[in-house]
Amino acid sequence: MVIPDSRNKYLDVLIAIRRVNEITYRAISEAVRKHGCTREQFEALWACELSARPITPAELSRWTFRQPHSVVGLLNRMEKQGLIERRRNNSGPKRTLVSPTQKGREIFNVAYPAMVHVVNNIGHQFPEDEMLQFTLFLKRVHDAALEELKSSVHKRTPARHKRKAASSSETT
Repeated sequence: MVIPDSRNKYLDVLIAIRRVNEITYRAISEAVRKHGCTREQFEALWACELSARPITPAELSRWTFRQPHSVVGLLNRMEKQGLIERRRNNSGPKRTLVSPTQKGREIFNVAYPAMVHVVNNIGHQFPEDEMLQFTLFLKRVHDAALEELKSSVHKRTPARHKRKAASSSETT
């Protein structure tokens, strides 16, 4: 793997993580595509399978780290293909609930082992202690990036609220 000489060791690591992520996702995409779904559809079906109850599009958006509008588009395509069904939650807040159809479950049940096979083929090359160290390292990178994102959003939020408050008081 060729890593650009960024002259910044932290950037080099992030570039390496991104490249590994992309190539791994391509391999997974190829594996699940053979069973009738895209990687994005597979991830949505997986989220549904992991949940003990139907999930909302917002929960799916958080689980997949996708923007809500892209999740809605994905769900529209999946519903059209008969992979998921959406229904209103009549017992609580007005929300849409998503659950896999029988066809969606069948596709997931054959695509999941194919994905696990790819992951195992990649992972079996590393001793368990290296995998543990790497997992702990990635968790620390994940947590640091999440904190940076929260900090960035937090810094922007007050100004937005101030503008809204100012525009509300101007209209009254």
